[in-house]
Amino acid sequence: KGSGKGLKGSGKGLGKGSGRVWRPATPGGVKGKGKGPLSSSGPRRSAGGGGGSGTPSSVPDGHTIVLVQYSDRNVSRTYSEHSGVMSAMDGLCQMYEQVIKMEMGSRAQAKYTVEDLWAFIDDISDLSCMVYSSQLCEYQPHNREWVKNQVLRHLKGQID
Repeated sequence: KGSGKGLKGSGKGLGKGSGRVWRPATPGGVKGKGKGPLSSSGPRRSAGGGGGSGTPSSVPDGHTIVLVQYSDRNVSRTYSEHSGVMSAMDGLCQMYEQVIKMEMGSRAQAKYTVEDLWAFIDDISDLSCMVYSSQLCEYQPHNREWVKNQVLRHLKGQID
């Protein structure tokens, strides 16, 4: 899957084991929230923080960026930011629930199995997550299979 210019699904980019890690570089950070291009200049900083003094970023440990490309077209790329991994997995589940509601009508209650959710995740052209480690001061990349495992943990946590 993917166009060969992707994040994970193409065998190139930031998949786990690729040897490439996205590191915060300069103040300014991620532009916007939810849609639009992801700046590689680093994570969002608190107002007044960073100022070129070499101080650590104010990005909380576990801050998660979900990178999605819905089709082979580059314009289908988007991202979402979350305070942690479980929040990001909840966001993916909500994304799928919105798809179900659009297909069945907005009044329908979204009901699905884990297999349905897996099929949705597999149908996304490219999907990966970047999770910030304050210990390493960098974002660690994670691939589609990792995302599936985390979604399953999230869903099991809702049952308990």
